[in-house]
Amino acid sequence: PHVDTAVCEAVRAAVEPLMRTAAPPLVSWVGFEKITLGPTPPTLGGVKVHGSNSEEAMIEIEFSWAGGLDVVVAAYVFGVRLPVRIHDLQFRSYIRVTFTPLVDVLPCLGGLEVSLMGLPEHVDFGLTIPPGVDLMALPGAQQAIRFALWKVLGPKMMYPAKLHIPIMANSGVEPESTGMIKVTVVGGHQLSTRRGSVRGGSKVVSSKRSKGFLSSMFKGDRYLVQLFTRKSRVVLLRDKSSDEPTWTDETHYFLTNPDSVLTVILFSRNMKELGRCELPLGQLTAEGRAGKPTRLLLPIEDEAPFIKEPPTPRAAPAERAATPEELEDIDDEHQLLLQKHAVDLATARARCLGKARSARPFAGIPCIAIDLEYVFFSSEGHGSGGEGEDAGGGGGSRGDGQGQDG
Repeated sequence: PHVDTAVCEAVRAAVEPLMRTAAPPLVSWVGFEKITLGPTPPTLGGVKVHGSNSEEAMIEIEFSWAGGLDVVVAAYVFGVRLPVRIHDLQFRSYIRVTFTPLVDVLPCLGGLEVSLMGLPEHVDFGLTIPPGVDLMALPGAQQAIRFALWKVLGPKMMYPAKLHIPIMANSGVEPESTGMIKVTVVGGHQLSTRRGSVRGGSKVVSSKRSKGFLSSMFKGDRYLVQLFTRKSRVVLLRDKSSDEPTWTDETHYFLTNPDSVLTVILFSRNMKELGRCELPLGQLTAEGRAGKPTRLLLPIEDEAPFIKEPPTPRAAPAERAATPEELEDIDDEHQLLLQKHAVDLATARARCLGKARSARPFAGIPCIAIDLEYVFFSSEGHGSGGEGEDAGGGGGSRGDGQGQDG
């Protein structure tokens, strides 16, 4: 019963505005007077599995439903009520459901693809208009219904056509790429200034090094640098034992779209994060900037503004059931907090972009110098991205276990 109520409310909210928009001016009101799926749930039988793998799972099922559906749609024309009742739906068909893509983030399912393996083997329902006339009892009604199903469902759901139902945002896959950036890493400056940084705060203490035998043998601590625009493709630069490291011909390519962010993280040799820079690429990857290298000094600062978790909704009163007004207030408050969180993150990233465009490093702020060049994809040149799209260049770079094609 709870599923029945939830589905009916969702259908009412989605369909009624469309009906009222399409209704002619002489119709003063149109909508659902009654909608219920009935007491009997659908029946699934004869499940067969086809070609499942780590990327997707495919099943074929026999779907039967005779659940007592009852829907009344009414329109008022010049004050006269004109109801149409659809009831007692019976439906039987073979359906192929593909769970794709399977991802490593909860709920681990990006979306569903549903196809009918043929026209439904059996379709019957009542279609009643005043004064109780069942149109489905008229000669030729069944043939008309099958023809309508073939015309409507055939192009959209008849295999190999598929109805895609997203479960996660963007179906759990990366957004479509519009181009790529060529990043040539030049070197780092003042990296030692992050050695005394405090996670979550702004305190930075410069390290004091002795001038003895050890400092002459080791010119600086060992640092590691990660770069990525997508967490599924991370580049780890060769570690360097210098506070002013240089990388020779260290070139990498990253897929981008207008909302992409180039993230650069500085680690100590024991993989403790010392700071990061999140560089928004929207301005740097505009179509007019293709083929124009830009020297950037990426500031490595406190990571707290970038890794702050989005706020969660305020808890409802525990001693009693919350009223609809209270739940609406909680949701409105949560939306405002989410907007503030997004603005704070965008501000921190914009500040990084402003500093990165500086001609020289800021005093006391370590930075990674790169040359960035945007390569635009033509509409017919490249797709949205499968395996091996982000390529690592020369310089002996290595992946971090998440994959990189050289």
